[in-house]
Amino acid sequence: DQGRLHYRTHLKEQIIALNLQNNVRIVDHCNDMAAAYKLADMVINPSIVPEAFGRVIVEAQAMKTPIIASELGAPIDLICDGKTGWLFPAGNIHKLSQLIQYVLNLDIVTRKKIGIEARDQVVKYYSNTVMCQKTLELYYRIIEEKKE
Repeated sequence: DQGRLHYRTHLKEQIIALNLQNNVRIVDHCNDMAAAYKLADMVINPSIVPEAFGRVIVEAQAMKTPIIASELGAPIDLICDGKTGWLFPAGNIHKLSQLIQYVLNLDIVTRKKIGIEARDQVVKYYSNTVMCQKTLELYYRIIEEKKE
């Protein structure tokens, strides 16, 4: 809740009102996010404001955990819809609920295939080695442009 106690209280009330106490957990800070992602059936990133980079998305994908995210900002570039995760129009709770149900009903083979595709994408584009190399390439390009 990041200190937004009213927000947390509202979420808890909604969970109770919808009788989801056995399905939804609100947890405090977690020091082992890799384990949290591995334990999750899916990760949902329902942003209504565009994000510059969706760290949660890439972290979930790195752990082969299915991800559903708003089709807004970074997720558009990070998720290949239906292949490495799923996108839905921001604020469209009907589509989000359909995707949640779809992911919960996936067979293990399909779930693993999507998880592997997602992780492969993370390794290809977002590993420390790749990101450092791309940063250095950018610096070299800027230096060369300054020389001209």
